[in-house]
Amino acid sequence: MHQIKTAYTAAKIADKLGFSRPRKRDLVYAALLHDVGALSPEEKSELHSADPGQIQRHTRRGRIVLSRVPLLERCSVLIERHHERWSSLRRPTESEGFDANIIALADSLELSISRGIYILFQSGPVRRALYDRRGSDFAPEVVDAFMEVSVPEEFWFEFASPSLPSDFAGDGKLVDYRCSISEFAPISTLVRDIIDFRSTFTATHSSGVAASVGVAGKLLGFSDEDCLALTIAGNLHDIGKMAIPSAILNKPGPLDRNEETIIRQHPYLTSCILTRAGVPVDIVEWAAWHHERLDGSGYPRRAQAIDIRLGSRIMMVMDVFTALAEERPYRPAMKPDAVRDILRAQAADGKLEPSIVELVSDSHAEINQAMREAQTKAADFYREKLG
Repeated sequence: MHQIKTAYTAAKIADKLGFSRPRKRDLVYAALLHDVGALSPEEKSELHSADPGQIQRHTRRGRIVLSRVPLLERCSVLIERHHERWSSLRRPTESEGFDANIIALADSLELSISRGIYILFQSGPVRRALYDRRGSDFAPEVVDAFMEVSVPEEFWFEFASPSLPSDFAGDGKLVDYRCSISEFAPISTLVRDIIDFRSTFTATHSSGVAASVGVAGKLLGFSDEDCLALTIAGNLHDIGKMAIPSAILNKPGPLDRNEETIIRQHPYLTSCILTRAGVPVDIVEWAAWHHERLDGSGYPRRAQAIDIRLGSRIMMVMDVFTALAEERPYRPAMKPDAVRDILRAQAADGKLEPSIVELVSDSHAEINQAMREAQTKAADFYREKLG
């Protein structure tokens, strides 16, 4: 809720200041993503410390991660600068510093609110505290705009409402941007990195799945657009793991029964998140069905073979292939023959599609090379840019 409330406040200030639609959109996206450089819950909890090094690290990371997506290039600049004090700006008239300062105020507002206290009991003291920082931490125009929009009780009731995520997401003025599948591809790469970089143990898994399903789709005769859609699904298939505790994701060994039970929810959450985000239905299904099995033993739907389409069958095989072929903290990467044996055994048991398993066996070198090249590239980016 922190990011959503920060974005809500930033949007209200932008409206008061008469921002253009594109400028407001960039501001809101940046507010929603302003902590993206904190790659784990532990790092997020450290953001509120007074350590300037930690603050600089997460803003720098945020810029690096987002700058690879053309749509979010300006957002990346705002995120890098959202902890700058207004009085320290060298060029206070530039729009990037000004807009970043709006995020700074909205961020400070949200962090100053106590969830256990009635919101109107806090609104007066909070407004006064923020006003006292006018001209030092925050631009006078930003503070004045906030003071105006926060006069009505309605602002505070909406700010504290449990339904704010759905209400805010439904504001068509902010979320009506529709991109092509080629424009969406780099966004899915960004999301992939946010997913995988939460854990050093799986920091390249989704990149490997994405590369391998793309190659498999090509070998099976999929169109270029459908191969790209498969790659996007591979990037996004584990987005539901964002809701899984880091202690489980980072466990240096096999999971116990309780941990397995908890992690079984992630494909369902992947479906919920991608559906709500408006991702095309095929991509949602291919991404979210990667733990289904043809004999109905998979999860979370217990889908039968008759219900599982080819794209999902490819994803199922390639997720297993990648998991077996990559290193894990409790075992080294498996040799090609061992990977083939396990895949063929699961196909013989009626769990995986035999024709796709044989494709992997026949084209193992090509698929494995694509997977490893993608994982090496992701690992290098993680180590050299974000480490």
